[in-house]
Amino acid sequence: ATFSITDTAKTLVKMLATNAIILALLAGGLWRLSGLGLHVVPDKMLAMLSDAGVPTALVALGVSLAAYSLRGSWGGMFALIGLKMLAMPLFVFLIARHAVTLPPLWIKIAVLFAAMPTGANAFLFAQKNDEAVPAVTGAVALGTGFAAVTASILLWLMDAGYV
Repeated sequence: ATFSITDTAKTLVKMLATNAIILALLAGGLWRLSGLGLHVVPDKMLAMLSDAGVPTALVALGVSLAAYSLRGSWGGMFALIGLKMLAMPLFVFLIARHAVTLPPLWIKIAVLFAAMPTGANAFLFAQKNDEAVPAVTGAVALGTGFAAVTASILLWLMDAGYV
């Protein structure tokens, strides 16, 4: 099998164009831009559903963490944590400072946001595609603890004027 960037790009575009989460985000954004409001009843119903979304994803994550053994996925898990906690903030810093040249406060905010842990959506995507679920589950769960450390270090570096 030969690697083709065109085929890969087509596959990626197809996956994004048929992804329910992406489509919902686009539809919601377009609805918001239209200026049309919602009637009180669907607005209340959607508010209740959105309030339940994060806790439901976290429960699913916890159940998955209990169901999967992390044995054999430590390498992938720590690679994901390292990329998210170290490489991504560094990449954002370099782009924000040298390519986009944002004001210092904006750079700090962008770097701090980039250092946040992997979100539950990564787990949902892994579960849906049945790819690297144990590693992603562990990265989301353990990454939250690591984020407390990396965010503290970043805040110290920012206070010292390094970022």
